[in-house]
Amino acid sequence: MSERRRYYRTNDTVALRYQVLEGSSLEQKLHRSMNGQAEPSDLRNASQCIDARLDAIARNLSRDNPLLAEALTLINRKFAILELMSGEHKPEQAMHWPEQDVNISGSGIAFSADRELTEETHLKLEIILYPENRFVPVLGRVVGCRPNPDNVDYRVAVDFESISSDDREHIIQHILKKQMEEIREHKVSPIKDASAA
Repeated sequence: MSERRRYYRTNDTVALRYQVLEGSSLEQKLHRSMNGQAEPSDLRNASQCIDARLDAIARNLSRDNPLLAEALTLINRKFAILELMSGEHKPEQAMHWPEQDVNISGSGIAFSADRELTEETHLKLEIILYPENRFVPVLGRVVGCRPNPDNVDYRVAVDFESISSDDREHIIQHILKKQMEEIREHKVSPIKDASAA
């Protein structure tokens, strides 16, 4: 059985962007990835995702525990100031990524692209999972590409070739949690339908 089939898949909405890797760019990224070396852009993106999650937690806490919410907000602001002081913060790189519907598993992802990507093309993928705002950088390989039914864009299937074990495990747990929520909603909706009748 292939590794790709060992993982559960689910439909989801994520923020996603990709970059085609070729030649020395591909070799450098693969080398850095295999040696566990995070790229500065990946670290910045991960930091921005953490900021977004901290802001969301602070907003939720503000009702029940305003002092703790204020403390979280202040800590987040302090880190932002330190980033500015170190010169690492680059506002022009703030994430404004397109959200789209995908099919995702621990071993790959399928998404829509505005151009055809040939099989065996290597991609750098940057994925943000919601609602936890988890940033997942992945190197992948195109294993399929076909026109979508509307013939406007393409459905691209990608196998993950280089992903950290933590990120893979997070995707798997994210999918299981999403499936459990869908099962719960499905069990509740027939009861609601019956009571409305």
